[in-house]
Amino acid sequence: MDKRFAVATAAVLMIPTGCASGPELLAKHLVHVSIDGKDAGGHLVDCTQVGWLWNLETLEQTPGLIAQVRTGDPVVARSVQINNLGGFTGSFWDETTGEAEASLVDGKFTITGTAVGFFHDDPGERTTAPFEISTDC
Repeated sequence: MDKRFAVATAAVLMIPTGCASGPELLAKHLVHVSIDGKDAGGHLVDCTQVGWLWNLETLEQTPGLIAQVRTGDPVVARSVQINNLGGFTGSFWDETTGEAEASLVDGKFTITGTAVGFFHDDPGERTTAPFEISTDC
């Protein structure tokens, strides 16, 4: 009888361990992206905040993106790195490459702008592409 109790207790104690990744997965959000006016799909994104800076990073690197937005007054897009989303790879860097603006309304980030990079069907041709990124971190 004691042996069955010990096995049952061990099984109950192991259940939370098996579900440890559940809350982490629930903390992920969906980011919607359009590149050059075309829907590039929805992707899971991890949102982290350090002070006034928010980092948005898709769980998959390819296709994926990394973006930084500074909150406060005003909300500012700091950088966007796009990796093969909608067949485009490129970037925006505040005050140096491309252009973008960001907004934060009711917890929803929206970043719109133009990134410098290339389309994968013609990787030797440097070009620009308009983008829009939105998520509810």
